[in-house]
Amino acid sequence: MDLGLTSHERVFYQLRAEGVLMWKALAFALCLTMAPTALAQQTGEPPFEVVRESLAPGGFLLGRTTPSANLRFETQRSDRAGAVTDVTVQLSADANGYFLLGFDRDARAAQRLTIAGAGGTERIVPIAIGPREYAVRDVWDVALAGEDFAQTPQQELQLKDRALRTVSMPPDFGERFLSADPFGHPLALLQTTSAWGNSRRVHNRAREVISNRPHYGLDLRADVNTQVRAPMGGRVSLARRFRVDGNILMIDHGQGLVSAYLHLNRILVSEGDELSAGQLIAATGRTGRANGPHLCWRLRWRDTASLDPACFTDAGCGGIQ
Repeated sequence: MDLGLTSHERVFYQLRAEGVLMWKALAFALCLTMAPTALAQQTGEPPFEVVRESLAPGGFLLGRTTPSANLRFETQRSDRAGAVTDVTVQLSADANGYFLLGFDRDARAAQRLTIAGAGGTERIVPIAIGPREYAVRDVWDVALAGEDFAQTPQQELQLKDRALRTVSMPPDFGERFLSADPFGHPLALLQTTSAWGNSRRVHNRAREVISNRPHYGLDLRADVNTQVRAPMGGRVSLARRFRVDGNILMIDHGQGLVSAYLHLNRILVSEGDELSAGQLIAATGRTGRANGPHLCWRLRWRDTASLDPACFTDAGCGGIQ
């Protein structure tokens, strides 16, 4: 139909019509591209991302999901005598969606994480961890020095249990300290004298076995007064002298992760101090029940799992020899 348009006007309206069709086509293609994401949002299934992991007994999984999401972790826990029980740990992701899971020494291969989503939906994440073998080590009992202590043995246990709990920490505590980077080394030279997780048979002078249980520390060779540095930032939750542990220092790194350093000769920080990674914190010794000077390095997650410190370093689980 001739509307009395000039040749220039006809060209203009033709180009505009073609442009509208082009944008409609682009919009349709964009809708097709976004459809899976929109569908996932409609189902309410929460996201799940592995940030860093070491999938073995004594290891961990640092993950990310919806900020402040509620999580349920079905795992196993060993008590001080080595008995294993099934446990369910309730926890929450932090304000940025990060969360930490720990696998105890005797955790079974199949673990399960459930992440709560919107509208009552859930995402179930099966986690498979590899096997791990432990040696048996024979040691001689060491008599404790006759000295007075401020606390009874029961009070010492209560103090350590309290130091493992982080309910009073501010919401951003874990975000400020725990990171995806590997732990640094507490000593300049790492040489193992007793590997983490090995069973320890303790003999008395009559060569009788008086105890046989797992050792949850990574023992590192060190002369007296060797410098000890914080492997990761955190806050000092305990700095005391105990009967068996000797001078003990515990650091809360956030997300329920607490590291401990036993048999120290000197502690150079105080309870409540906030530390940076690599900061000088203590000097090694042989206080408490120890056969010689060394550093016993331990990790505990949410008072549920004893973890291998080597798993958090660049060496990996069992990698420090």
